[in-house]
Formats: sequence, structure tokens, C-alpha cells
Amino acid sequence: MQLYLFSVLALASQCLYGQPLQQGNAQKDRLGASVSPHLSCIGVGSPIVILEAGAGRGAADWAKVKPTVGELTQVCSYDRHQDHCCDEVIDDLRSALREASLPGPYVFVGHSLGGLYVRRFANRFPDDVAGLVLVDGADEKQLTGIIAPGLKPELYRPGAMSDSDIEAFFKDLGRRMMAAGTAPADNTRESKGEDPGEIRMARFYRQIAADRHDFMFSEKPLIVLTASQAPPLPRFSTEQRAQLEEDHWILQARMRLLSKNSKQVLVPNSGHYVHVDRPDAVIAAIRDAVTAVRSAARLVP
Repeated sequence: MQLYLFSVLALASQCLYGQPLQQGNAQKDRLGASVSPHLSCIGVGSPIVILEAGAGRGAADWAKVKPTVGELTQVCSYDRHQDHCCDEVIDDLRSALREASLPGPYVFVGHSLGGLYVRRFANRFPDDVAGLVLVDGADEKQLTGIIAPGLKPELYRPGAMSDSDIEAFFKDLGRRMMAAGTAPADNTRESKGEDPGEIRMARFYRQIAADRHDFMFSEKPLIVLTASQAPPLPRFSTEQRAQLEEDHWILQARMRLLSKNSKQVLVPNSGHYVHVDRPDAVIAAIRDAVTAVRSAARLVP
């Protein structure tokens, strides 16, 4: 059963030890100007669409989506601070939006870990959020052990494990990741005497899990885009891959329960990076969310 641990390595290697970006700060866009050190926006109109990339990714990920969305409304992408995670990311983004004088409420689009970030933003600042599009979004259960055996179920339950227990667990995880050749770079914050990334991310996941409840986003439009192609997992048996895929569908389907006005779309011919494989599907979902916000209407199933 320990093999299941590696089903989350790609996400864990970024989430647990920070999120080093391979891209610089946003520069002037070919179709518009950067409105702040962190935000690059094009187009006009409202609601403004905010694009939130996955772990270790940034504004460049949305190159196939952003220009077309910019013909519909104003749309902004950005690169997260290299050494920030968790609620720091939320605070950074809200500050950037205010500094740029970009009025809300916004439609947030989050890929993978970015899906957790936009959900957290919507929970903390509900008046700033008009709608959500989750692009094969991460679920807090992906690292809790409830879905992935080998990771302790109590890991992210509030108060169930001390910080020292969490740190010890993830040091062991780090050794296994290194053996698998997937270990990330050393966490710089730990060397500065701050909490290691795994503890900060564990607290973040705990908070999201503790706050979650059905229809927490009320009637706000919520579209869940789910990739149809599971990633290749050569270390896994056919049976294990089938179980992991089933778990993924379960987690994706339950995201619909976050809003009373939601729908899920299974995107054919797409892997985890739906916005790269099928940008048309992401653009269509954003258009549907923006239209629903503008008309105060329910999403069309």
C-alpha cells in the first residue's frame, strides 16, 4: 500500500516544501501592460477574471487561454512570490488587486494547487468573489491519507498531530521522495529559523478541511473541469492505477457540492494541464462563469 504514497509526489514536492517558480515577475504583455509588479492584465470589462496557476507554475501557463478571455472581459495573470505559500499567497494577491485598483468581485480560475488557493480566497473574502472555475483542482484530501493510503489520515485534522510529529513524518516522506528521485530543493525558510514548508502547508490544508462545508459558496457559479486522462504511473499495477483514478473522480465530483450553482465537465483528451491540452474547454468554462455572473443566472448543465 505504500506505493500509493507516490501518487501525490508531483503535488507534494511543490506543496510541502514551498513552491519555487521557474518564471520571473510579470512583464509587459504583448496585448496590454502590466498593472502592478505581480499582475499582468489585458482586455476590458467585468467581472475581472483572475488566473491562479498550479504548484511551481506562473503566468506563462495561461498563454493559450488568456488572449481569448481578454476579448470577453478583463483578465489578469501573475507569478506568485517564490518563497510564499498558503495564506501569504492569498494576502499577496489581494494586496496586488487593491494596489492595481482592480474592482471586484472577480471570477477566479485555479489550476491544481491554484484551485485550493482560489477556494481559500473565496472563503476568506466572499464579497470579493463572484464565481469560480476549478481546472482539475487539487482537493485537501489528496494529502490526508483518507484517499491515499500511506499518508496518515489524521495528518491534517486540527489538533491531531503536533508540529514536531508532522515534521518527523515529512522528513521520512522526504527520504522516500529522494529515493524516488523526486525530492525538491531544500526549504530556505527552515534555514532561517522559520517553520518548514511542510508544517505551513499542513496547517493550510487543515484550515481548508476545517472550513469546508456543502454549499459554502452559496449560489456563486462554480465550474469543475476534470481531466479525462490519468497520468502514466509506471510503478503502479493496473489495479492500483484504477483505484487512484476512481479516487480522483470521487474528489472531483464532490467539489460540485461547494456551491448550489455548479456543474462538472469531464474534458476529453486532456491530462492534468487542461489549460494546455484543451484551452478551448477552459475558455468555454470561463465564458460560462462570466455570463452567469453578468446575468445573475444559473449555470446551464
